[in-house]
Amino acid sequence: MGKEPNPENQTAAIRTGKFERILDSLRRGISDGRYAAGVRLPTELELTRQFEVSRPTAARALNELERIGLVERIAGSGTYVKQSAQRASKLSGKVFGLLIPGLGSTEIFEPICGRMAAWAEAVHCTLLWGGCEQEASGGESVRQLALRYIQQHVDGVFFAPPEFIPDKQELNSRILTAFDEAQIPVVLLDRDAVPFPLRTAHDLVGLDNVQAAFNLTSHLISQGCTRIHFLARPFAAPTLEERLSGYWSALIQAGITPDATMVHQTEPGDAEFVKELLRSGADAVICSNDANAIELTGALEKQGVLPPQEIKIAGFDDVAYAKHVKIPLTTIRQPCIDIGMAAFDAMTSRLAEPRLPPRTIRLSGKLMIRQSTSG
Repeated sequence: MGKEPNPENQTAAIRTGKFERILDSLRRGISDGRYAAGVRLPTELELTRQFEVSRPTAARALNELERIGLVERIAGSGTYVKQSAQRASKLSGKVFGLLIPGLGSTEIFEPICGRMAAWAEAVHCTLLWGGCEQEASGGESVRQLALRYIQQHVDGVFFAPPEFIPDKQELNSRILTAFDEAQIPVVLLDRDAVPFPLRTAHDLVGLDNVQAAFNLTSHLISQGCTRIHFLARPFAAPTLEERLSGYWSALIQAGITPDATMVHQTEPGDAEFVKELLRSGADAVICSNDANAIELTGALEKQGVLPPQEIKIAGFDDVAYAKHVKIPLTTIRQPCIDIGMAAFDAMTSRLAEPRLPPRTIRLSGKLMIRQSTSG
């Protein structure tokens, strides 16, 4: 004898179906131009009548459209279609490749690509997710995935150039040349493929690293720090030079003479480095990302030193665990959602106007002050 149906599960399924029906109808209306840029969508009350649903279900659909970046909800006025959503409707039916080395192990790219996936679904285009390891075989898996996208004749590629590979510049150059020869437009995510301040001839979307590092360094200076060191792993991405530029600028504006010996490219857990760091009189360390900052904090703890009393530690990214570690980490929060949306907007513009000069779209991060630099 079969199980009796669960009324609660049936009710939940009905609610989900109604929500998806509203969401799909509104997304299609935006995609096909029925709801043009700047047009106000039906109100919650109008949707409840049209689809015979509860007001919370209608509100949930509008909130989801706002979450994926298609609309803007203005209190007391209504819900309006964004200009970028209308432009993106031109991507319907197209296929794009994600070339993000180590995607499954990088917390920053997961929310960026998640937002891009939601956006792709909303405008009825396809986003291909290919697996490739950042450091495996000197980047050979990255090159192979790039060739696969070329063979598939994708309409465009979103590419985060590999880092931590000694010959990364040559590898990235070969990959970009192959895409150019295949006439496949590329939008770079987070970083360029050449050292800062040089630029390739491709659109770039990412954090404003100069501003972010300036704000982070200025915060440490305001805490009384004058011996602020900077730490990154060897062969880091060109974002390192951008962040160093902001770091130097903040020091100079505060009347602190920059010292090249305070910039380190080494492994943050190296015991000898940590001992030398403590002997140097450093009162703060800015790490190139949160993972390095947390590893350095662990290495300092092994030496009997806990931030922030003897030394303050800060990072970049605001990964999910940054506020949950033993000493919550001060960091720069990446604007992941905005980066994902801006990347699709850049691709839309590039497909419409292939001869446009390459654009650099830098978005502001948010300084998250926590225990690792307080006190």
